[in-house]
Amino acid sequence: MSQLIRLVYASQSNSPARAGSIDPVVGNILAQSRRNNDRDSIGGILYYGNGFFFQCLEGDRSKVEQAYERIRSDVRHREPRILRLQTVNRRLFGDWSMKYIPSDNDVRSFLELKGIEEFRPYDFAEPLIDELVLYFQHFQLPISADAVGNPANRSFKADLAAAAMDAKKAGLWDRIADALGLRKSA
Repeated sequence: MSQLIRLVYASQSNSPARAGSIDPVVGNILAQSRRNNDRDSIGGILYYGNGFFFQCLEGDRSKVEQAYERIRSDVRHREPRILRLQTVNRRLFGDWSMKYIPSDNDVRSFLELKGIEEFRPYDFAEPLIDELVLYFQHFQLPISADAVGNPANRSFKADLAAAAMDAKKAGLWDRIADALGLRKSA
């Protein structure tokens, strides 16, 4: 029986960032990821901001680990670092071979709500990583600057509110696990 996992990693781009333009390297990564992930029944998201890649992969443990090994050896980035690796009950990105989050401004606004000035995923604590992944799951364009308050994102807001209510009854890990539909890591 296969084991469903969620792996979140970050890395730094080897391509110089160009303000206001879409990096062709990101386009190539997306095309390649979508082909490979569709073949291997992997889902996930990709965000590129401040010179960092932030990616979540979900699927069968062996397939996700193989994908991450390919990613680690890719010359388009450096210093890949696993930020989160969990066994999960359900996928957040089952409908996406690779969802791309194109809006740097919306992510910046989301982080500002958390008191974070700059997208530096290596510095993020696990609860913020989990919340960011959940934010990306609910992300839709167009979206207002106040993403959490946007009526189009009520399910995201409801998920966060439910997680906050559960925090009174459960520990931090239990609250995060419940909000994201996770089982405790093996």
